[in-house]
Amino acid sequence: MQSFTDIALISPSLFAKHIDPVHNIDITRSYVKAFFDQYLKGEQQALLNGPSPKYPEVKFDEGYTKKRN
Repeated sequence: MQSFTDIALISPSLFAKHIDPVHNIDITRSYVKAFFDQYLKGEQQALLNGPSPKYPEVKFDEGYTKKRN
């Protein structure tokens, strides 16, 4: 994913990186929603715990995604 814009829909060959552009937008929306639901609403989100079978394209980098205790 390139950003939080809909550029993948406008120019999929340049910005979707071999992912269906609609799916690309779905990935972004899902992770942003999960982030805000967890950290603003206090609702635990399984999507943020690690790789998801629904979004196998998403890779978790332990250096950036390690949760604090």
